[in-house]
Amino acid sequence: MNSQVHDLETQAVLDAKFPPATVPTIGLERPATPPSPERPRYYRLMEQCIDPLMIAPLDTQHIENASRLVPEVVRHQYKGVLKYLEKEIDADYVRAVQKSILDYILLDPQEQTRLGIHLPQMLPQSAGRTEFAWHESVLEARYFLSDWLFITHPVMMELHQLWIQRYSSLRLFSIAEIKEQLPLTLASFVHEFHKQCNTMATTLQSEWIPQCVEIIDSHREDIEAIMPEDKDIRIIQMGHFLDSVAALMSTQLRQMVMNSIEDFSAMILLYKSGNDYKPPYKPNMSKISPLIIIFMKGNIDLQTLQFSPDMSDLTSALCELIDTFYVSVSNIPRVDASLFMEEEALSIRYVETVKAWDSIVASAKESVRNVVAANSLGLGRFSSEYKTFENIYTRKADRFVGLFLDSDHTLSRYKTEIDKYKAIAVAVASRLVSVALGLFLVDTKPLCEFLTDRANALANRVIAKVASKSRQLNREICSQFETVAAKLSEQPDSIHGLVELLDYNHGLHHGIIEDLRVSLSL
Repeated sequence: MNSQVHDLETQAVLDAKFPPATVPTIGLERPATPPSPERPRYYRLMEQCIDPLMIAPLDTQHIENASRLVPEVVRHQYKGVLKYLEKEIDADYVRAVQKSILDYILLDPQEQTRLGIHLPQMLPQSAGRTEFAWHESVLEARYFLSDWLFITHPVMMELHQLWIQRYSSLRLFSIAEIKEQLPLTLASFVHEFHKQCNTMATTLQSEWIPQCVEIIDSHREDIEAIMPEDKDIRIIQMGHFLDSVAALMSTQLRQMVMNSIEDFSAMILLYKSGNDYKPPYKPNMSKISPLIIIFMKGNIDLQTLQFSPDMSDLTSALCELIDTFYVSVSNIPRVDASLFMEEEALSIRYVETVKAWDSIVASAKESVRNVVAANSLGLGRFSSEYKTFENIYTRKADRFVGLFLDSDHTLSRYKTEIDKYKAIAVAVASRLVSVALGLFLVDTKPLCEFLTDRANALANRVIAKVASKSRQLNREICSQFETVAAKLSEQPDSIHGLVELLDYNHGLHHGIIEDLRVSLSL
């Protein structure tokens, strides 16, 4: 069993039956309508028997008056549509006059009989007014709206025209200007973004607000004329008028902010397909220009490769830019401050705009998160291209070089080890300096410099060991040379001593000199 939704009186009002639009009601007469079988003949008589040439043309003043109600920018931009509308207005006018003439003729019962069309008199219906008198309520509401509803005031139309002509096409930031500078680092992108938003906010405050004040001030006498004499009510009604102005300006400012957020979201969504490209990588992997430059770096402490900024910081920064749209225009004062501030010492109130909790803000931030996530996949795949240098950007190579240097090796073995790390430095230098991966332009210069420095540092450790060993070897050679020189410079005092010296000289080629040759061999 359904529970009762409305009380009995409300339900009785809802149950009141309203007749069709062709039926007259109390206080609202309507022309009689022929029965359905006779309506085709009725319309044939109206259209074929009353020549449009017999009807006075529509007064051009009426057309001009109607045209003035159309915004000027629309009149100039859609001239063809206005011509079509004028023809439609003229056709409706002719048809209405034809119908009026025929209805007037059919007021005579004899004419109804002659023309074969009968118009039964329809009794007016109450449309609920007998049971529920609403006439006074409607009049009261009408008078209230005429006194307190200001959206139809000429000031509102001029304020709207000003916005349409000067500011409706503007945005808080210019995509065209930003595209000319792309790609940008995150810091540069944020800086340019803030600069443009603040510039537009300054323009609105220094140009739009004074222009609105000027429009209202030019109608000051008209506004004063519609205000009541009673001072207290006058203050209240003037407050309502200014609230109406503020509501209109708030709607306009909200539209600018919302359009700017939508344009920003559209720019970000160009990269929604992501960047999960497969090798081989080329400098330009995507068809559209990347937006943000990110740097690929090595971290020896964490023994991993990193992107700067990381995806978390980048997402937060882009989401904060969305907040910048409404924050940058949140301190634009209402016209009250310029109109009455000095006289009334009013507190400054600001034109309302988009808020942080509005759905368009949440939707734009969600789009940013999804696009950044889609463009994070390709970065991981691209990082794997540097897997061959894992020993360099981790500490594995340090441990290997340490173990290598703990043992003695020949100079040729040292040379092989040095050449290995020099070759790695050359291989790193031959890698791509930058790669466009969807939303990002990956700049690998910091990573290449890091890996090159690491490879050179490891080679230098081996070189330092070779230099140290060479110095020690040189000292040993010099010591042996001095020993040999001292021995050969001796003066033998006998034949036996001379024989021993000759034997020592011959033994040098198979002893000390051979050992030196082996030590110096490469």
